[in-house]
Amino acid sequence: MPCLPEKRGAGWGVLGAWAGLVLSLGLRGEDDDDDGVSLGLRGEEDDDGVSLGLRGEEDDDGVSLGLRGEEDDDGVSLGLRGEEDDDGVSLGLRGEEDDDGVSLGLRGEEDDDGVSLGLRGEEDDDGVSLGLRGEEDDDGVSLGLRGEEDDDGVSLGLRGEEDDDGVSLGLRGEEDDDGVSLGLPGQLWFEVPTLQHPPQPGQGLASCRAHRRKPDPKWNGAGGVRIMFLISFSIFALNGGGWWI
Repeated sequence: MPCLPEKRGAGWGVLGAWAGLVLSLGLRGEDDDDDGVSLGLRGEEDDDGVSLGLRGEEDDDGVSLGLRGEEDDDGVSLGLRGEEDDDGVSLGLRGEEDDDGVSLGLRGEEDDDGVSLGLRGEEDDDGVSLGLRGEEDDDGVSLGLRGEEDDDGVSLGLRGEEDDDGVSLGLRGEEDDDGVSLGLPGQLWFEVPTLQHPPQPGQGLASCRAHRRKPDPKWNGAGGVRIMFLISFSIFALNGGGWWI
């Protein structure tokens, strides 16, 4: 008859099961009312305590560290979206309607008095817009990829249309009347050596080399170094260096 294993550790098993049950009680933790601490996955309606759940809605007076953290009016919202955080600090991914605080979200719309570092940052009239597009940034600084209608600031976007008074370092830079245009098509960059006269019958291209147009001196020497620096800076900003700036 084979030997049966000894039954050891039964007490530890019961204790471990009890500990697991206690720990699992905090997975949702709804209705952890006003004065407690909710560490559950959702933790709704935790008004006066500290909510560390994944969503943490309606945490009005405490600190919300959840993934969304909506309607955190007086505390600090570190969630992924953090909408309607009017008096605190919004570090969420979108952070809409953060009027008096600081918006570091991905879009940060309607951040009128703070600082918008989002990807688009529309309608940031008095702050600083470092988003990817940064439309309608009239008085600040636009470092976005397109930066349309940036009339008084500095546009370092990829296209930078209608940048009348600033400096456009975009790839095309159409309608840049008073600034500097370094677009891809190369209009007014430098004179490319071309043939002034087409080859005549019986002539080869070698005999026409003397008729090539000379490059504009302003794009040689220091001008060429300046162009290469500005192009390198544009590539640096496109590859993520703009966020460091």
